[in-house]
Amino acid sequence: VALAGSLGVRGLFTLACMTGPCCAGFRDTLRAPVPVPFSAICSRGDGLVRWSACQDPTAHLVEVPGHHLALLSDAAPLLAVAEQLHRCDHLTLAAAG
Repeated sequence: VALAGSLGVRGLFTLACMTGPCCAGFRDTLRAPVPVPFSAICSRGDGLVRWSACQDPTAHLVEVPGHHLALLSDAAPLLAVAEQLHRCDHLTLAAAG
């Protein structure tokens, strides 16, 4: 996509966005720690994204079975998302006190 933008396709970002001043603030935000608690859901069976790419020292890591597309439709990943949302809701209620 960046190559197409660099070649002049309007509305797309360019290769300069990776290093240029136009997107410096955005790149800084991407490198900054996530300011809220979060969960990372991964699968060692995902043939597209390495499970280790989901590991973040500040994340609550949840491992589920399945391949890449199964993460969108199988019961285990969907249940894991629901459990994490429920967990987050409890944390929010406890903080509100």
